[in-house]
Amino acid sequence: MIEEDLIIDSEHAKNFWFEQNKKYMGWKNKACVYHRAIFEKINVPDRGDCVQLGTGFAMSLEILSHRFPGRTWGIDLLNYMEHPLVRTIDIRELEDIKLAYVHCNIGHFESTPKIRKFALEYSLKNLVSGGFCLTAGNHEFVEKQLGFTIKSLADKFQCDVLPLPTCGEIANMNAQGRFNSAHDCLIKKR
Repeated sequence: MIEEDLIIDSEHAKNFWFEQNKKYMGWKNKACVYHRAIFEKINVPDRGDCVQLGTGFAMSLEILSHRFPGRTWGIDLLNYMEHPLVRTIDIRELEDIKLAYVHCNIGHFESTPKIRKFALEYSLKNLVSGGFCLTAGNHEFVEKQLGFTIKSLADKFQCDVLPLPTCGEIANMNAQGRFNSAHDCLIKKR
């Protein structure tokens, strides 16, 4: 399967991403856990939007929107659940906007590394000072798939890479073994 076939609005892409998202659907998936837990440990700036790039079924976006009402939205090629905060747009067409927090989850680091890199560059370029990006990376397996290190990309945009905090709910998620926060990181704009 070629990456370009998965990043356009087509029946093939719709079916592929539906099946991928279905595997991880649930209130205990890691994006939902992260959006319930990490904000106890980080201070998101007051200016800028809180955005999820790659919303899947928008469950974690719903959690994020309750944390940051009035400044939360997400994008995806598809809006399976017709969530009102999801904009159906290709990341390559999205205008620049100030971001206080972004969960960069466009595509997948294994099957669509080029679009993931584009989305990461978009995210880091648009973060406000002190803003955070949550994404997969800073882990050997993930970076091998991506073809670059998160640290090198972060440095290019005056950002620092941080491990995810391992507070209660994240530690419990790791202990259950279905997901592991070691594959993910936070990137903070200097």
